[in-house]
Amino acid sequence: MKCLALIFVALVGTAVAGFAQTPEGTSWPPVAGTRARILSPVLGAERQVGRIESVSGDTLQFRRAEALNSVSLKPSDITMIEVSAGSHTAKAKWGAIGFLVGAAAGAGIASATYKPCKDSFACIGDIGGRSGSVALGAIAGALSGAAAGVLWGGRRHETWMQVSH
Repeated sequence: MKCLALIFVALVGTAVAGFAQTPEGTSWPPVAGTRARILSPVLGAERQVGRIESVSGDTLQFRRAEALNSVSLKPSDITMIEVSAGSHTAKAKWGAIGFLVGAAAGAGIASATYKPCKDSFACIGDIGGRSGSVALGAIAGALSGAAAGVLWGGRRHETWMQVSH
């Protein structure tokens, strides 16, 4: 049980350290060629994703992902601009969540389905009684939950940084 507690502390510590690392903003002008997300009345009511083609003086050339031509925007035309800081996964976070949920579910299922052994020959596999069964259920649940969490957290997400202008 002490081993499970140490693994739990290590996983939670890793997840907490990951949450503490947040991207900082960047300042005007954004770098040409950068993938960006812009909110501007010139582009419509929703944020548009595309590439910043060039920045010269106070004019930004922005090409939407599906558009053939670019749009010239002045800083006064832009309500909000974010640039891509790359993509990431959340394997550690979801692995830790899966570990905890799986351990709790495995222990609960093992405790609820445990039946004491009555036949002396069949009791060979019943080592530790109910607490042994709960521990094995928690271990099996934690391992399968962590594996499912890592698979779930393996999806890539783009991180955006606010540009102040």
